Amino acid sequence: MGYGVHGVSVGEQLQNATKFTNLKAEAYWNARSSVLAGGKLQRDDRFLQLAWIKDKVTTDKVIQIEPKADRQ
Repeated sequence: MGYGVHGVSVGEQLQNATKFTNLKAEAYWNARSSVLAGGKLQRDDRFLQLAWIKDKVTTDKVIQIEPKADRQ
Protein backbone atom coordinates (compact mmCIF):
# COMPACT_ATOMS: atom_id res chain seq x y z
CA MET A 1 0.00 0.00 0.00
CA GLY A 2 3.01 2.27 0.12
CA TYR A 3 2.78 3.28 3.80
CA GLY A 4 5.90 3.65 5.91
CA VAL A 5 5.32 1.39 8.92
CA HIS A 6 7.37 1.10 12.10
CA GLY A 7 6.75 -1.84 14.40
CA VAL A 8 6.18 -1.17 18.08
CA SER A 9 6.81 -3.55 20.93
CA VAL A 10 4.53 -2.72 23.84
CA GLY A 11 7.25 -3.90 26.19
CA GLU A 12 9.65 -1.15 25.09
CA GLN A 13 10.95 1.39 27.57
CA LEU A 14 9.09 4.67 27.74
CA GLN A 15 10.97 7.82 26.83
CA ASN A 16 9.33 9.57 29.79
CA ALA A 17 8.21 7.03 32.40
CA THR A 18 7.53 9.76 34.96
CA LYS A 19 4.84 11.34 32.73
CA PHE A 20 3.08 8.31 31.14
CA THR A 21 1.64 5.03 32.41
CA ASN A 22 2.45 3.03 29.27
CA LEU A 23 3.68 3.17 25.68
CA LYS A 24 0.18 3.65 24.24
CA ALA A 25 -0.35 6.79 26.33
CA GLU A 26 3.06 8.18 25.38
CA ALA A 27 2.61 7.48 21.64
CA TYR A 28 -0.88 8.99 21.60
CA TRP A 29 0.27 12.09 23.49
CA ASN A 30 3.23 12.59 21.13
CA ALA A 31 0.96 12.29 18.06
CA ARG A 32 -1.52 14.71 19.61
CA SER A 33 1.21 17.22 20.43
CA SER A 34 2.60 17.01 16.90
CA VAL A 35 -0.79 17.76 15.32
CA LEU A 36 -1.49 20.61 17.74
CA ALA A 37 1.91 22.11 16.88
CA GLY A 38 0.95 22.20 13.18
CA GLY A 39 2.02 18.74 12.08
CA LYS A 40 0.03 17.25 9.23
CA LEU A 41 -1.41 13.78 8.70
CA GLN A 42 -2.07 12.28 5.30
CA ARG A 43 -5.87 12.27 4.86
CA ASP A 44 -7.33 8.92 5.88
CA ASP A 45 -10.76 8.40 7.44
CA ARG A 46 -9.29 5.80 9.80
CA PHE A 47 -7.56 8.63 11.67
CA LEU A 48 -10.99 9.70 12.94
CA GLN A 49 -10.66 6.82 15.42
CA LEU A 50 -8.02 8.89 17.24
CA ALA A 51 -10.81 11.18 18.44
CA TRP A 52 -12.32 8.24 20.33
CA ILE A 53 -9.25 7.96 22.57
CA LYS A 54 -9.51 9.89 25.81
CA ASP A 55 -6.73 10.53 28.29
CA LYS A 56 -6.73 11.39 31.95
CA VAL A 57 -4.22 12.30 34.62
CA THR A 58 -4.01 9.77 37.44
CA THR A 59 -3.56 10.56 41.11
CA ASP A 60 0.17 9.88 40.56
CA LYS A 61 0.20 12.81 38.06
CA VAL A 62 0.89 10.60 35.03
CA ILE A 63 -1.06 10.50 31.76
CA GLN A 64 -3.12 7.39 31.11
CA ILE A 65 -5.47 6.36 28.30
CA GLU A 66 -8.99 5.85 29.70
CA PRO A 67 -10.15 2.25 29.39
CA LYS A 68 -13.09 1.78 27.00
CA ALA A 69 -15.24 0.63 29.92
CA ASP A 70 -14.85 4.07 31.60
CA ARG A 71 -16.18 6.01 28.57
CA GLN A 72 -19.86 6.84 28.38
